[in-house]
Amino acid sequence: MKSDRKPSTDVGLDSEDIEIIEVVGVEDDAPPPSDRDPDEVDVDFGESDAVLQRTEMPAAPPPSAPIAAVAEEAMRERLLRLQADFENFKKRIDREKEDYHRLATASLLVKLLPVIDNFDRALAATPRSEGEAAIHRGVTLIHRQLMEELKREGLVPMESVGEPFDPSHHEAIATDSSSGLPPNTVVEELQRGYFFRDRLLRPAAVRVSTDPGSDTPPGGSKES
Repeated sequence: MKSDRKPSTDVGLDSEDIEIIEVVGVEDDAPPPSDRDPDEVDVDFGESDAVLQRTEMPAAPPPSAPIAAVAEEAMRERLLRLQADFENFKKRIDREKEDYHRLATASLLVKLLPVIDNFDRALAATPRSEGEAAIHRGVTLIHRQLMEELKREGLVPMESVGEPFDPSHHEAIATDSSSGLPPNTVVEELQRGYFFRDRLLRPAAVRVSTDPGSDTPPGGSKES
């Protein structure tokens, strides 16, 4: 038996053609997309949708104002101490350099003092001819130039004649009771004394006046 019903090509809303599809994996209490946290990301796993929550390490809270002020003050004090230590170090180095220079110069001057004494003896001699007078003038100029250079380095000759005898600066090696000067007065300088930068480099060897008839030199000891 042949049917006259033709298959329909139109898509209608016939109840027999509607197929109900059940969605599995979606929770009823899930919030709508508009209410979700912006940090939530939807990831499609095929059969179901899952929500991946972003996790981040919490940022360290900023230090409070009192703690920051204390740390800044401690750092400032430390910098000030370092600066003071550096300044003290520089001063100590400069002082050590100056002390070394002074000691080296003093050692050299001590070796030059006998040379200066020979100049003094040569200048003390009286020239007896015109030739000796010319040599005497030349030696005088050389001695003056030498003493000027040594004075720049700190060498200062001691003036003793006519001064009171000072055992810290003078060395009495002879006495004179007929000088007519007050007792314990330097009558003659036998060997000149010198200072180096306000320090005694060599005491002066001197002759000291005494009372007439007294043979006791300065210091109280009797001459032999």
